[in-house]
Amino acid sequence: MDNSLLHTHSHNKVSDVQTKYYCPMHCEGDKVYDEPGNCPVCGMQLVPVQDERNKKHEHHQHQKDKPSVGATGKYYCPMHCEGDKVYDKPGNCPVCGMNLEKLPSVQPKNVQYTCPMHPEIIRDAPGSCPKCAHAVA
Repeated sequence: MDNSLLHTHSHNKVSDVQTKYYCPMHCEGDKVYDEPGNCPVCGMQLVPVQDERNKKHEHHQHQKDKPSVGATGKYYCPMHCEGDKVYDKPGNCPVCGMNLEKLPSVQPKNVQYTCPMHPEIIRDAPGSCPKCAHAVA
């Protein structure tokens, strides 16, 4: 057997693709960074960009809950940089610079009041039960 025709070495391709990192809050859109660290806008830890072939994340809208503040005329940061903090005036978030969004006004639904002893007694306002005088709440 002629060993001169055997091909015995391996080809180890060294990947010249460098890992890129991005802010999971997308503070600067699709901007990527060459090194790990923290986002210069919001301070969150940068995460590695996944290779499209290995990405299993389905694309869907991530909806954050809006702060639950009943006052109207209040504004919040959609990135929640300072948690549920609200501001009195429109403008930009002092942390990430995004436009503050107005909190939606919360309209109370029709409230009905009932007697705890007589659930058939239903009123539109608090008061007392005509049968037993208990508070209708």
